[in-house]
Amino acid sequence: MSPKKYALVLVVVFVAFFAGNLALWHGWVYPTFLAEIETGRGDLLRVGGIQRVDALTEPRIYASHHTEFADWVKALQAGERPTFDVITIGDSFCNGGGGAYWQDMLGRDTDLRILNVPAPTGQLNAVETFYLLDALGYLDLAQPKMILLESVERYVDDRYGKELLKTPVRTDAELRQLIAPDTLAGPSPLPQAADAKAELPAQGGAATAQGEQTGTENQGEKRLDWLFPPVMLNANAQFVANKLYTLRHPDQLSENTYYLTLTQPFFTNPGRENKLLFYAEEMVYLQHPIDVAQVNANLNTAAARAKKHGAKLFFMVATDKMDLYYPYLTPEEKAKWPANFFFEDMAAVEKAYTFIDTRALLRPSLASGEQDIWWQDDTHWSWKAEEILSAYLQNLFVD
Repeated sequence: MSPKKYALVLVVVFVAFFAGNLALWHGWVYPTFLAEIETGRGDLLRVGGIQRVDALTEPRIYASHHTEFADWVKALQAGERPTFDVITIGDSFCNGGGGAYWQDMLGRDTDLRILNVPAPTGQLNAVETFYLLDALGYLDLAQPKMILLESVERYVDDRYGKELLKTPVRTDAELRQLIAPDTLAGPSPLPQAADAKAELPAQGGAATAQGEQTGTENQGEKRLDWLFPPVMLNANAQFVANKLYTLRHPDQLSENTYYLTLTQPFFTNPGRENKLLFYAEEMVYLQHPIDVAQVNANLNTAAARAKKHGAKLFFMVATDKMDLYYPYLTPEEKAKWPANFFFEDMAAVEKAYTFIDTRALLRPSLASGEQDIWWQDDTHWSWKAEEILSAYLQNLFVD
């Protein structure tokens, strides 16, 4: 082959490769991989490589009726001293996962003053965050009557099943770096300096060096990123790999996502009304059962610590999606997947705290045929589940 023909073939192959990737990206993969980022839910679409089919149940927007830790710190820095009835500390199920905060629903219907402290998962779990708030003096400032710790079911053992949960060694600045970095420009909000380290520089709003781009000047580059984003090739490759994986594993959409059949249509997503889409990590109990005795011991210790502040401790476990819908799997799939007895095991231990069983709260609505208690395309529950939870907590928290 002559050099000219060889070069022409290379150009054709190059153009065909990128034209094909552009068509795949904008025609199929973009709504799969990035729509979740833009809408705030649908994370299983991206993980499973499945195109979006929206539920007929519309998401709801709720007015804020709770205070976030960062906003409280700013109030403290301004010399205010607000106190709270309830402190909630947890993962995404306490932090708007699914599109709404159940704390806003609870605050809307009660006079409870609610402070939400996001546990920096991967750094501190909820009970460690609680201990750190105590050690630094934040609990003395907040004066809560009730403290609610939360975790999704599949991570309970990793977060609470350790033999000993100690108070983490963190300074005030380090804690705020993890969960409230926009407060670091101001002084420590604590009455006495909680650490000897200098405050870290502000993370947002700082001036940029001369000539440095802030990411907003080059609109042409933004348009190019939309047409040909850096993630495109990797996302396309993952999309194709997931489709090939499904050919060998019909009950999965990817290595990380299962797609099982239910006996009833519990979702309003057209064409997928009876399909259960859930994250593979929810099956971790099959290989590693939760050490309920150790979890309970750690929480009893935390309850004693809360009592010293005149507060009651509550532990809420957000049920795994698979566990919630398990009674409605087909007999064939029940034969392949054993039931999870975590909630039954938790009910049997002696507790110094109040345990909130969200599976027991939500299953009656399933029994009545309610749809979209959980978003079909997401690892999180919908506002319907949060309204049920809020009504229960209102009865639990308000005398």
